[in-house]
Amino acid sequence: MVSPISKNSKTGSYATAQYNAAKPNEKGKKKYRVVKGDNLWNIAKTHIQKNNAKKSEISNFMYEIAKLNKKSTIKAMNNLKVNEVLYIPNNNNSKIAKAQPKTNTAKTTKQTPINSKTSASKNTTKPQIAKKHITPLTGINYLQTSKEINKILTHPNSRVNYTEKMIYKQNQIKKIPPKLYLAHGKAGIDYWTKTTAGKNAENKFFYEKNYSYDGKPSALIISKREGNKCQGAIQAEIYVNVNDKGKVTSFSYNTPGVNINDIAFDYKVSTNGKMEKPTDYGYYNTIATLPKTTVAKLTNNLQHIIDKKL
Repeated sequence: MVSPISKNSKTGSYATAQYNAAKPNEKGKKKYRVVKGDNLWNIAKTHIQKNNAKKSEISNFMYEIAKLNKKSTIKAMNNLKVNEVLYIPNNNNSKIAKAQPKTNTAKTTKQTPINSKTSASKNTTKPQIAKKHITPLTGINYLQTSKEINKILTHPNSRVNYTEKMIYKQNQIKKIPPKLYLAHGKAGIDYWTKTTAGKNAENKFFYEKNYSYDGKPSALIISKREGNKCQGAIQAEIYVNVNDKGKVTSFSYNTPGVNINDIAFDYKVSTNGKMEKPTDYGYYNTIATLPKTTVAKLTNNLQHIIDKKL
């Protein structure tokens, strides 16, 4: 199965708002059986009854499918199992209660530049601070990279409504410098390598298994929670894929401090060192090929946990 979407309570609220606004048409709904490799985006794209549908329309329909099937959390939306039966709503009159297109157009032209003088006058020095921090990336840790990325993604006017903040964030993602995005991913590898190290490291985490079409465990979701309590807020999460022999093949994660993408993990890394970032709903582009030694220690730590918990 494709990597799931993993979010904490703050960034996940955007998806929750979209889910709550969705109005699936149950009249004439159809049954669909999940096959290997499916995700909600691809299912929505395949079943939407419109040629050349826009990404926003496919996204709307994706949330309608989620709502019709009562997949109200991001984890549930992505934890699709092979042979699971989903109901596909009739989308001839598909609607979702959101006014994003108009707002999006306005904000893209006027508010996306961080250094815009049209922003609040008190914020005019922020771009200079951000640039100074972004340039020297060698040895930077996730606290530093998270701080700089949050500056880029956060709306300069804290008083705008939630929808405008989320639209602004989505438009700003492409403005994260590639070197900063990569450094943040490397900082995440360093974080997870340290966090998963140790003889009894598996006792620090909470777990959820994912299964393949033949009923065998195919992945393990490892969560670090606040206070090491089941109900604690998720501080960090990593999704580990294994092959038929139970060996780690890749892992997807968010570096702590900021969740960049609202619909996918920010990074996917293969054991051969290929690092990717999400583009649109489950598609990934390679951003770097890391030395195998860079990911070997984390792979070994994860394998130790997999051997005990999967």
